Amino acid sequence: MKYINCTPHTINVFAPENGEQIMAVDPSGAVARVEVQPIYCSIDDATGIVYFTQNIGEIINLPEPEDDTMYIVSAQVRLALPGRLDLASPGEEIRNEAGQPIGCIGLYVNG
Repeated sequence: MKYINCTPHTINVFAPENGEQIMAVDPSGAVARVEVQPIYCSIDDATGIVYFTQNIGEIINLPEPEDDTMYIVSAQVRLALPGRLDLASPGEEIRNEAGQPIGCIGLYVNG
């Protein structure tokens, strides 16, 4: 399987059973994004917090499917396209002792 990273960050994937790093996938340079349009819903009179919903718009910079290729994208892009079984997003986040993200355990996929 070939992995193409369509995020702006290196994706470090670790094994759940022993915590060893399995792979690192550098960004490809093309960042897949989803256009989101906020829609005003209401305001909480007590706190002043404004509530919105979202309309999911166009997906930008996502390559067409290729045989034996998995595209690593943000969870928002992956979830916007539930029929695309060639999309994965970072799994459970792993942080170092300083609390900084260093990778993930596995990948989430559609299906």
